[in-house]
Amino acid sequence: PMDIRKSVAKSIRFWNYIDLDTLLCYFNLHLTYFVIICFIGGIILSLIENVPFIDGLFVAVSGACVTGLTVLDFQYITLASQLTVWILCLIGNVVILSLAPVVIRLQNIKAYVRKFGSKDPAKVLIGSSRMEFKVLRKLCLILPLYFFGCQIIVIIIFLIYTYSSSEAKQLITPRGSTSAWFSFFHPVTSFNNAGFTLFSNNMKSFIKTPLIPLLMSVLITLGNVGFPLALYAIVNLLRLFSKKKRVYTFFLQHPRRCFTHLFPWEQTRWILITVVGFNVIQIAGFLVLDWNGGATVGLSSGEKVVASIFQSTASRTAGFYIVNLNLLDPGVQLLYVIMMYLSPYPIGLSVRTSSVVNNEQSIFETAELSKQYRTGFSYQLKSDVARDMSWLAFALIVVCVAERDKLTNNPDFTIWKVLFELVSAFGTVGLSLGYRNSPLSFSGQFTTLSKLVVCITMLFGRHRALPSSIDRAIKLFDKSEIQSSLKPVPQAKMHLDVVGRGYNSLDMGEFRENLRANEWFDPRKKDPHYSEER
Repeated sequence: PMDIRKSVAKSIRFWNYIDLDTLLCYFNLHLTYFVIICFIGGIILSLIENVPFIDGLFVAVSGACVTGLTVLDFQYITLASQLTVWILCLIGNVVILSLAPVVIRLQNIKAYVRKFGSKDPAKVLIGSSRMEFKVLRKLCLILPLYFFGCQIIVIIIFLIYTYSSSEAKQLITPRGSTSAWFSFFHPVTSFNNAGFTLFSNNMKSFIKTPLIPLLMSVLITLGNVGFPLALYAIVNLLRLFSKKKRVYTFFLQHPRRCFTHLFPWEQTRWILITVVGFNVIQIAGFLVLDWNGGATVGLSSGEKVVASIFQSTASRTAGFYIVNLNLLDPGVQLLYVIMMYLSPYPIGLSVRTSSVVNNEQSIFETAELSKQYRTGFSYQLKSDVARDMSWLAFALIVVCVAERDKLTNNPDFTIWKVLFELVSAFGTVGLSLGYRNSPLSFSGQFTTLSKLVVCITMLFGRHRALPSSIDRAIKLFDKSEIQSSLKPVPQAKMHLDVVGRGYNSLDMGEFRENLRANEWFDPRKKDPHYSEER
């Protein structure tokens, strides 16, 4: 008994030192979610395909982190495995995951206000809290429509095109797929920025059908780097043409108070400039250095332009390729490595440096805060670069040690390919230089330890752009804030109700709290001393 009491006392003392707010912060919950779905997906894939667990886990992590690196040939795996990866891509998308804090905050407000007898918080909240609640309610409609609408529109276009075009059918059906599954699979992997395709040679065969790669390029942009830009445009259009102008105006004035991926115009403009600038640089580099290169031999001028647009878009966030990457000019390969590394920075830095901690001021609302933003941006950039480079250096050393025999004896197994693979994993891009004539990523030649390092690198890279735990857009609604935002009741009415309904002094505190929440409060539900005679 004494030992039991001592162990219980030690356990109590241990739990007293644990800060639940820190333990259950947004980053930890987000990471736990990904670890769980990756392990479940890895088990399912390894059982279906009868492959080692590390291979199933690798593909599951790649799917959930919307990367696209693979150690399985998707042209020959079962439909069940393809469907599993397809679902992992959907539930790992940045748009759908950014909706989760919105729904949780909205339900938290409703649950708390319901304690005071009101079913609609919009009727009892006042001021900015009321407007914020309305914005959250609008987001619960806008985000699902955006997420599913973009994909469904392109799915319909693909269905019409693949069933009506004989050329498209010849590219799809002889490889064991169908026009219907192709039309459902590729728009989803494009929008979710996962470079998985149903064919061993990825998208190289579709250079002759420009509509498919161009539409996929649009989806790749809308699903990742273009999401904040598209959302900003949608909210502005709704503000112009909707009757609820005040709600959308408040959203544009306080974007980071309400949502993680809508920014003030200054940052939105910066994201737009970087996205356009990076794409222009990549397209120009491809056309200048590889116009007559080995990767574009046999292509017409129009096909080369389409290839440059598609490859430049995919090389920053999605792992598709439409030409042989090994035949690209070394300068273009190096450019792709740089762009893969930089891919999360425009949005990631915007999210971290525009956090709204208090409820009243955005980071750009005063000149002083704007100056602080510029200082914070510089500090955050240096911090992120130092952290990212440290992990990449560590991962590269571990993989080189684990693969030292192959690096020494195999001329096709080079440090450049290892570095390219790790940067691609860290940027959650999915491009790979491959190995000889294998349809797999270069990681397919790695040992178990190296594959595990790549999995951790993909998970780490997927969490680079998360907001900080103190970010107002991901924190639950403060109860004291809700109470202070409830509609007050006039003092005269309160006095009459106190006298007329027979409240004694002991019940005054509870009465005021409930009466402040709603004017129709019935004391008979709360006051045990209430009677009709009194």
